[in-house]
Amino acid sequence: MVIYESTEEGSNTFANIGYLGLIGVLTAMSKTGISVGEKVYYDISDAGAKKTYKGQPWMWVLRDTVQFSNNLADVE
Repeated sequence: MVIYESTEEGSNTFANIGYLGLIGVLTAMSKTGISVGEKVYYDISDAGAKKTYKGQPWMWVLRDTVQFSNNLADVE
């Protein structure tokens, strides 16, 4: 477990539960109460194939979610 306290503007303190050398997150919870856990479901049908995070690795998307979101509207 790592507690990350960034000085970056808009960043929230969060706990990252993962393993040594992990840049993104598998499971994390922020000081604001936002928490995420790794479980990515992709449907191999056409609908699932159209999902994208614009080239960003999903573990970084989860980290950004917990680090920069203050409420559910921010997460969406």
